[in-house]
Amino acid sequence: VRKLTKTLHAISNPRPHAVLFLLLLFSLLLISKTSSSQNVKVKGNIKHQHDTMKLELGISSGLTVNNFSDEQPHTGINLGYTGGLSFRYIFYKGFSLQVETNYIQKGGQLIRFKDDTRYGAPESFNSKNVKNSSFTLHSVDIPLLLNYTFKINQTWKPSIYAGGSFTYVAGATERYEKTGDLLPSEDIIATVTGYQNVVGEFEKTHYNSLIGSSIQVPFLKRSFILLDFRYVAGLTAAKKDFSYMEKAGFGVDVRANSFIMKAGIIFPLK
Repeated sequence: VRKLTKTLHAISNPRPHAVLFLLLLFSLLLISKTSSSQNVKVKGNIKHQHDTMKLELGISSGLTVNNFSDEQPHTGINLGYTGGLSFRYIFYKGFSLQVETNYIQKGGQLIRFKDDTRYGAPESFNSKNVKNSSFTLHSVDIPLLLNYTFKINQTWKPSIYAGGSFTYVAGATERYEKTGDLLPSEDIIATVTGYQNVVGEFEKTHYNSLIGSSIQVPFLKRSFILLDFRYVAGLTAAKKDFSYMEKAGFGVDVRANSFIMKAGIIFPLK
């Protein structure tokens, strides 16, 4: 039984340290040229304080759609959850620098074909099978983003942003289906399911690049509703030397990618 899943294409793989360094350097150069004056805009009797905010705190949560990169075939998606805090500093004419701390579930699906009979092992369920696994990486992710907000009108504030992030993998779990001949001589095929901790199979840290867009809509007196969509592409390996054939010398590094949809509330601090 083979369940082949469609793969998602990851973006190119530049050096992660260079991406983060250049982003930080560019942001600092912009900050050094900033002027601190911004005008308060008034519509009727309502002061639109969003235009003069310098500091913002955000709380958000949402869903992740995850997959591993396709250096090996037979990859697929799974779903996860994310939630965390953001801190944004608006420094120059719509430009802002944002840092976040998030809990995020990353991962994806991998199919592995095991056949130890090629090494002389007797044919059995354990020596020859197909294993379809869904991995969830329980991680802490820290993004650094450069954000630009468009002034379309005085209330709705759409933004685009780009940056990089550092991910620490605190735990990893696997849910799997394993199919093979239970009694090869009788050609009896069986499928078993299971769940296990597999944190040792994954790298403890990896780096990512990300792009995204968001919009803030006024809510109550001093808060804003946030809608945010982003794509996170792994730059370094989440799992090293993976081979779908479980054959030495055929393994490659795979990276973790995620599409994230989240909503939250933004509070001005200054």
